[in-house]
This record gives sequence, structure tokens and C-alpha cells, in this order.
Amino acid sequence: MAFVASRPVPWRRIIVPFLVYAVIANVGFAVFMGDNYDAGVLLGTVIGGIAYLAISVTLVKFGWNPPRWGQRGAKAPPAPSGTPAPSAPAPRPAPTKRTNATNPRARTRR
Repeated sequence: MAFVASRPVPWRRIIVPFLVYAVIANVGFAVFMGDNYDAGVLLGTVIGGIAYLAISVTLVKFGWNPPRWGQRGAKAPPAPSGTPAPSAPAPRPAPTKRTNATNPRARTRR
């Protein structure tokens, strides 16, 4: 896909996953590092977030669609216009000699 500068950026779908990661990572660092936890860890997370946002926005402008969070029961995306809508299941094919469906008393292999 080509880069389209006018393509809208879904900021919420980009920022929320990073914020979840940033909170979990910083709590984990605080627990495991103990007294060695300093502002450098937080600064590294912020710089990483800026890099993540820059890359994500660029990918969205190229056509990437970030995943949605928290919508398990959401509707499925619409089918492409060229495909027919799914209907009732296909009927079973007629029995043949090979399926032995016409003779209920036939001996089965064991």
C-alpha cells in the first residue's frame, strides 16, 4: 500500500496498548530492581513510547489497522462486496455405491 498522509490515525487504539505495557513494565522494574529503580527507567519508557508512536503512525499511514482491545463481542468486519453472504449449510450429497448408504444391512469392515 502507498503512503497516504490524509489517512486518519486511530490514536486511542495506538496509545492504549503502550500505556498498558508502560505501567506493567514500570511496576515490574520497581518490584525487581528495588532500591536501584531510578528516573532512567522511566525516561527509557517514555523515549520508547515516543519511538513506538512514531513507528505506529507511519505504519497507519501505510495502511496498517491496529488491533482493537476490549471488544470481544464486536461485530465481524463486513465481507468484501464480491463475496456472497453465508447462508444455510450445503445439502449432503446423494448416497452412492461407494458410500454403501443404499444398503443398511451391508457388512462393515472391522
